[in-house]
Amino acid sequence: MKRFATSDIEANHWIKFNMIGFYNGEEFKIFSSLKKYLDFVIDKKNSGLRIYFHNGGRYDFLFLVQELLDRKGKIDFISKSSGLLMLKYFEKDTVIEFADSFALLPASLEKLIETYNIKEKKIEIDFKKEYKFSDKRLQEHLKNDCISLYNILDKLKKQEGSLKLTIASQAMYNFEHKFFKGEIWNVSQDFDKYFREKYYKGGRVEVYKNFGKNLYYYDVNSLYPYVMLKKMPVGMPIKTKEYIKNKIGFYEIRLLQDTDFYISILTVKNKKGNFYVNGDNGDIFNLTSVEIKYLIDKKIKFEIIEGYYFEKDAYLFTKYVKYYYDKKVNAKDETERYFAKLMLNSLYGKFGQKLNGEVIEQNTGQGDYPVFDSYNDLLLVDKERKIKFKGVYIAAYITSLARMKHLNLMEKIGIDNIYYCDTDSIICDKKIKTDNKIGGLKIVAKIKEGIFLLPKVYGYIDKDGKENVHVKGFSSKSFSYEDLKKLLLNEKQSLKERGERILGFKECMKRVNNIKMSEGNYLKLVDTTKILENKYTRRKLIKDKKHINITVPFKLNEI
Repeated sequence: MKRFATSDIEANHWIKFNMIGFYNGEEFKIFSSLKKYLDFVIDKKNSGLRIYFHNGGRYDFLFLVQELLDRKGKIDFISKSSGLLMLKYFEKDTVIEFADSFALLPASLEKLIETYNIKEKKIEIDFKKEYKFSDKRLQEHLKNDCISLYNILDKLKKQEGSLKLTIASQAMYNFEHKFFKGEIWNVSQDFDKYFREKYYKGGRVEVYKNFGKNLYYYDVNSLYPYVMLKKMPVGMPIKTKEYIKNKIGFYEIRLLQDTDFYISILTVKNKKGNFYVNGDNGDIFNLTSVEIKYLIDKKIKFEIIEGYYFEKDAYLFTKYVKYYYDKKVNAKDETERYFAKLMLNSLYGKFGQKLNGEVIEQNTGQGDYPVFDSYNDLLLVDKERKIKFKGVYIAAYITSLARMKHLNLMEKIGIDNIYYCDTDSIICDKKIKTDNKIGGLKIVAKIKEGIFLLPKVYGYIDKDGKENVHVKGFSSKSFSYEDLKKLLLNEKQSLKERGERILGFKECMKRVNNIKMSEGNYLKLVDTTKILENKYTRRKLIKDKKHINITVPFKLNEI
């Protein structure tokens, strides 16, 4: 099994380096400079060591990159859209991996310490204060963070046998080596583009009524794992110009009548997300077979232009889902429950992974590629990823099944009773029977009063008088329920959140203006102002006395 260690960096005002810690399960060391730290870890005796930093891709690695580049070794940058996953460094006979543990365990270190019942607790630090290297409390804080992260990963490694780079790759490894039997058709680049652009869409997030009282907030128990219990497409698809009943398929259709859905399955996908719309006679949409069946059941007239169906199907994920759902429900402790939940929710997206990705590489003089960083001679190279199962059509079918299950639940509740929905949740004014089985509904909150402005932007006061505000992209403490109410009633035109943040690795090379503070190429601090406005564009707003506004779908030609 691969050896690992943990590290963490402390800095003043985010980017002014102060100290770095190192723990390998036996001894803790602290260093006053990155050079001393790297001189210690980049040693032949440590070759093959993987050093984890929690949230390293968005923070700690920004300190390391320049130091590593200055050593003149070779770096492999392993990244994703939100930042770096790993820096793999080669120097002479030594290879050291610096990995982001957040990609493997996506929660705050404080939450993980609680979940894994680690004795080394977080020591609270006032990060607005300037600290010297000699500060004993800061050193103790650093030591506890390094040791607690190591102990968390050690528990996970003993449980799983090995640690993968991300939670999705851990799920895929477990699926392939412990549960998978059968065949999966690996798509070509052309087929990947076809299924990805036309059929791979996320979950439904919509606002139906802006305001309500005496409501109920429900979640679906493991929605995506639930639909993964169903048969999945296997083998190569067959092209067709007609609907093939009882076969999984993907179809381009033309409506032969106008539709008047209140909650529609007809989807337009663009850069702003999914729009669920109504169509006119002659409008063209792309639907899976489960959505086609819905149109047939609703007696909507349409014709097939063309499509693909799968002659074969199989229960690809049944054993995997049942195993981890049983682990989740019957977990002996929070650690087991937490990891089982991660395994349940992390697998399907791996099948939708893009075949190609933009990779940062050091210039070797081979090929003509766009420059990422001219100072350090780094290039942007588009490369094909090493992917075991290239099955975006499977991910597309799973998301389609999930949207349909979600819609069926809303129809069962009564669509006129729905106020807001997210991918696997529903807020309505109807009390319904809950069910702790997979795919059933569980109660999250009973709501005295709620406001629903935008997708992922809502707030409510629960039956105990507790205020809950959820505004995606903003700090949880930035806005109050009353702030949202003032937006809704047009007493305020906008809400602002001011702060500062560190630019991400790729951002550093793109942005040169309005830098508040910098420490080299990859450590740049900027002031931020984010504005929240009550501008809902996914559905049409209609004034309503009781609900302030209600909404209805756009027509396709209005998007």
